[in-house]
Order: sequence, then C-alpha cells, then structure tokens
Amino acid sequence: MQKEVSIMPSESRKSPALMGRSLRTRSLLAMAGVVVVAMTSSCKKDIQLSKPELDGPLAGQTCETLAFTVTFTDPADHDVAYEFAWGDSSHLEWTPYYPSGQPVVRTHAYSDTGIYNVRAKAKGSDQNESKWSDVVDVAIGLAPTRPELSGRSVWFVAEPCSITARSFDPQGRRLTYGFSWGDGSPVEWSDTVDSDTSVTLVHTYDHEDTFPVCVEARNERGLLSGWSDPFPLRVQQPPSELVKPTVYYEAIDIGAELRLHWTAVPYAVEYEVDADETTFTTQTLYFDVPGPAKLVKVYAVAGNVRSDPTTIDCGVVETASLVLYGISDPDPNHTSGLAFSTNGSASALTLDDANKASLDFVCDDSNVTPVGLVNAGDYGWYQNSEINSLMDAGTTDYDAFGEAAGSGYTTQLGIRANGVYALWLSRTQSWTTSDHFCKAKIISIEDVGGVQKVTLKVGYQLIGGLRWVKSQ
Repeated sequence: MQKEVSIMPSESRKSPALMGRSLRTRSLLAMAGVVVVAMTSSCKKDIQLSKPELDGPLAGQTCETLAFTVTFTDPADHDVAYEFAWGDSSHLEWTPYYPSGQPVVRTHAYSDTGIYNVRAKAKGSDQNESKWSDVVDVAIGLAPTRPELSGRSVWFVAEPCSITARSFDPQGRRLTYGFSWGDGSPVEWSDTVDSDTSVTLVHTYDHEDTFPVCVEARNERGLLSGWSDPFPLRVQQPPSELVKPTVYYEAIDIGAELRLHWTAVPYAVEYEVDADETTFTTQTLYFDVPGPAKLVKVYAVAGNVRSDPTTIDCGVVETASLVLYGISDPDPNHTSGLAFSTNGSASALTLDDANKASLDFVCDDSNVTPVGLVNAGDYGWYQNSEINSLMDAGTTDYDAFGEAAGSGYTTQLGIRANGVYALWLSRTQSWTTSDHFCKAKIISIEDVGGVQKVTLKVGYQLIGGLRWVKSQ
C-alpha cells in the first residue's frame, strides 16, 4: 500500500535553531510595540499645564460676599473649567467651561473669622488639569474695615484738597492709611493712629478732572482693609467772583437757635457762616446757628474766592434811658407804663386810657414791695390783653447777658437797683415765633416823696421768637 507523505511548508521544516531565532524576533517586535504604546501613553500623561492666575481681596468681614478672579490660557486653546478651594469646609465643585484666557469671577462668603487660603486650578476640555494657583490668604474679621471717606466733593486747580478717612480694627490695633489720589501719583501713607480715629491728608491737583480717591487701612500686623469705595473728587478752575447768597431765617428750638437757609449760588462749593467770632463751614444750603450772636454773616465760597456777605443783625434794639414812676404817684403826667413798638424802640407812657392798649409792663410800687414790673394785662383793663412775663437774669452785667431763658417767668416781679432782667412779650401761653424777648438793666431806684422812681435801659430782639439778647 502506497503511503501518502505530507509535504510541510518550507518554514515548518526549519531547524530548531532557526525556529528559536524567529520566535525571539517576534518577541522583540511585540515588546517594542509595548514600549511604543507605553511611551505614547507616558507622553500624554507628562503634559503639565501652567497654573492659573488668581486675584482677590486680602481681607473681608464675616458674611461679606468677596469676589475672586481666575484666568488661565490653555496651550491647545481648549475651553477651561475651574475648581476653587476656599480654605473652609465648602464642597469643591468644577465650574462650567469658559473660553481659554477669559477671566472668570466667583464669589464666596465666610461665616467665621480667621485666615483662609484660597486657590484654584484649571482643567481643559481634554481633561488635562493644571497645577494649583498661588494661594491668596484672606483675613476675615481680623483686618481693618474698609475706610469711610468724607470731605468736599468739588475743589479747584492748585487748591489744597483735603480728604478724611476713618477705619476700625476689630482687634484694636493701630492703623496707617494709604491714600490713592486717582491722578497717577504714588500712594501716600499717613502717620500711625489709633483704631477708629480719623485721618486727613491734603493733595493738590494741577488740572481739571474728576479723580477717584481711594483709601485703604493697614494695621500693625500688616493686614489690609481693602480699598474704600471711590470718592469722586471733582477739580475745576475757580470762578473769578461769586454773588452773595439770599438768606432766610427763623428761630427754632424755643428760640435758642437761628435756622438759616439760602438759595444755591452758582459755582459755589461751600458756604461760611460767621456768628460773631465763630466761623462754621457747610456744603448744604442751610445751617442752624447754635448760640447767641449779635451779628451773623453768610458767604458763598469757591476755593480762595468768597462773596460779599449777607448779614443778619441779631443784636437787640437798645433804648438807653427810660424813667418810670410807681403807680402810687398822683401826678397823672408821670410815666408808669413801659411799651415796646414793632421797630424795637421802647417808650415810657402815662397810664391814660389812650395808652393802656399799647402797654407791656407797669411800674408798680403799690402791689409789689418796694417796686416791681407787672404785666399790663394783669390789671383787667379791657383795652389790654397782654400775657407778658419777666424773670431775674441772675447777673448785674447787662452786656454779658446774651440769651434769655426758655422758662421760669412770672407776670409780676420785684426789681432791684443794678439788676438785669429778661422780658418775654407774648399774647399766648406758650412760645411762638410771634413772641419777642427783651432785657432790662435797672440803672437806679429812687424814693421821691414816697414814690419809687425807676431809671432803666432796655434791649428788644427784633427777630420773632429768638431768645438772643446779645448787645456786645
């Protein structure tokens, strides 16, 4: 029987040595492929993105919303998402994706005081992540409060401009203030002062513009408050002249103060109120003069330019010498009544019926011992319904007595030589701006044949309701 013989392919007939060499070759090639794959994978993992730029406040208060800005440019221009680590127990979450290089703002608020380390990292849409950004340390509740600014809002070229700042440090540490004047000049730092103490610095501008003045406070630990809200300071050329203000006035506070108000003067940035030797400055269109003055003046002011004054004469209208006789005097031609006119002048009148309606006080040596002044309305004359009263001023210095009291008056009062008295002229039981106040100095009291003769001088306040009776 013929036996079939299978002829093997040529490579199947290779020697064991050749077969071993072929196997080694395939193994090396397979290993090389693994190395290539491994190297390719390793190259992808070795891509290191640069870290984002993170900017934000260095200080804040508890529960205050703070804004932080992160920016990252992806080298392959992929869209970028961000993860923020706020330094507290907040859960970390990725933001949505934004175009590469676009600044992204995120806000956060801290409920407790402390120093928190804020950082951020970026992730491209290809899932490659950057390193963490540099840390921004935020002091919460430990840094000074952001300063509050005050001052005039309008100044003039070449005029020294003053701005006042005030901040509070929660730990009571001393502060210095940095002023940024908004004109490109370097930040100017104040001297060190106690917490919650105002600081004023002065700066001069050489051109017209509106300058955003900002101030920050720094405590002794070096913690910064953050910049204040901008104070818009407007600088302009000064006017050549100003018109004087039109001023209106009225007594307030039961006649203890004089309220002034006026219309705005074009180009004026503030107003000066002079009350005798005291000067007040205001940017409003009103002012309450707080104490007795003989002369009040109001000026419009713009830098070094000042208007002519509007003057309010608050002094009393003075009658130097009057003679009154007690009502026991039988001579009908002798004057026993004191009357004030609407222009402030005073007269001594007889008690004739024709005069009774105008009398304010009567010199009485019959009902008051030895002599006194009595409200004319107390006598029951049908012609007279005055409700006038007076009180002892407690001094003998007529000139020094500058303000009548607001209470403590009586309608009948004994008087003495050299005494000074406040007089209240009224037709009602309570104070109104229709009332008028006066003062009287008893120059002498003489007994003339059993009749009291009184010589006095008086001053009358023309401004209704005003208790100022200043004469010097």
